[in-house]
Amino acid sequence: MIKNKKKPLDVRYSDALEALTPAQAQLAEMAAVARAPLATVRAWVSGKQKPNSTRMTLLAEHYKMQEDELFSEHHFDNANEE
Repeated sequence: MIKNKKKPLDVRYSDALEALTPAQAQLAEMAAVARAPLATVRAWVSGKQKPNSTRMTLLAEHYKMQEDELFSEHHFDNANEE
């Protein structure tokens, strides 16, 4: 592997474009843990949709939290059930 200081600037730029942001990495982790598509996880974090009980359990176990702690108290007030 080429060290970063030896990479041409255009390659560094291309690599940076392909890198996940922290928010994208969090969504990807949640999707992998819950075995759900990224679009579904985006709906959860935006409050448009609530994860089903199986996925809530998977997330709670992974993040070592109670299910009722995974999202803010009123996050899903206007959400559809998955």
